[in-house]
Amino acid sequence: MSEPRILASDGKWRIVRIEDGDKVGHVLEKQDGYDALGVERWKELRVGEADGLTRQLRDYIIAQAVKAEKETDQ
Repeated sequence: MSEPRILASDGKWRIVRIEDGDKVGHVLEKQDGYDALGVERWKELRVGEADGLTRQLRDYIIAQAVKAEKETDQ
């Protein structure tokens, strides 16, 4: 598993690319405060199954970040 790569962020949320072998995934995370040493903590933003609009917004944001990543890599 390689190090996660931050594709987009604004301080309160971030989109992270995670690779595990030949599997690639993207996760939307939100800031979850700081630990005792002052290091930021992040946790995955889970979207309820019944909340279609929020899920669509999440998918759109991830798609835009992936598109920007591909354009940057070329």
